[in-house]
Amino acid sequence: MVAHFSVIIYTVRKEVLKYKKLAIRTSHTNAWLRQIADADPEKSLYKNHITTGTTIDGKCIRLSTIEKYCGYMVMECFREAFKKKEKYSSCRFDFCGYDGTLWCEPREDGDMAAGFMKEYRNTGNGYYYLLINDNTMIGYDIDRLIFPILCIKV
Repeated sequence: MVAHFSVIIYTVRKEVLKYKKLAIRTSHTNAWLRQIADADPEKSLYKNHITTGTTIDGKCIRLSTIEKYCGYMVMECFREAFKKKEKYSSCRFDFCGYDGTLWCEPREDGDMAAGFMKEYRNTGNGYYYLLINDNTMIGYDIDRLIFPILCIKV
């Protein structure tokens, strides 16, 4: 029991430190990145209010990978809007069988937030990532797709 508890503590600390390490390498700031900088390594990402505590916590997608699917022009528009601190949302593009969307928007005090949505086709549900540094999106939240139950008369 003690050994299992030690593994959980180690894993929690490792996840928080991963976010901290990635966030140091950024050229922008926002409230979420400040939460990461102030995070307590003894608490989970969820308890530090960094993620919603899902299975994609710590999962990274590089912007270079996203660019392979959205194309050079979409990525260039995203980067330019981010650099100019302008609001941007790409059209949906195919990303590994999902609908992908890149977005960014200015926040208070010159902050910028940006992210990537990987959603089930033609729905508003899927996997959500936030820009943690200039090259990497990291898992933040999941919106689960709930299929309707079909009732069949016998």
